[in-house]
Amino acid sequence: MESQLMAANNTAETIVCYAPTMITTNGIWQGDNPLDYSLPLFILQLSLVVITTRLLVYILKPFRQPRVISEILGGVILGPSVLGRSKAFASTVFPLRSVMVLETMANMGLLYFLFLVGVEMDMSVIKRTGKKAIAIAIGGMILPFLIGLAFSFALHKDSQSLNQGTFILFLGVALSVTAFPCACKSSGGDQTH
Repeated sequence: MESQLMAANNTAETIVCYAPTMITTNGIWQGDNPLDYSLPLFILQLSLVVITTRLLVYILKPFRQPRVISEILGGVILGPSVLGRSKAFASTVFPLRSVMVLETMANMGLLYFLFLVGVEMDMSVIKRTGKKAIAIAIGGMILPFLIGLAFSFALHKDSQSLNQGTFILFLGVALSVTAFPCACKSSGGDQTH
């Protein structure tokens, strides 16, 4: 019946449904595969990410690279560019059903980090920067925003699936916002010891 619907609609879309999975396993001695459950899989993913980035921090330390470079390289190594090319690795360690849990925890970590950056922010330093720094900051946002606007008009002609106004706003904002690693480094969040 599903093939009849696909033939009738002439579509080849993939629909992913998140099946409610149990969080913890009964145990490996009971014959369960721990990676079929959310919590053990998340712990494996988190451990793999932390071990990979810490190993890269240690390797890149003699080259005086900041921690964020190690995190980016760790993402490239664990992502679809290197290890993720292996179907066995991708379906075992980062299956599609685990994306929702991993993404939720990543967003919670990001919110917690930004909260800590806000708590540690010293407003007196911002007040002492003066008008010159404010002008540089505003110029650093307006110029990339204008470049994003120009590119959006050129690129939108190829992609008609998106509303022109939405595309202009997205591209302008995406290019004008300070990169997250740069914001972390300037706020003291990227301290290497």
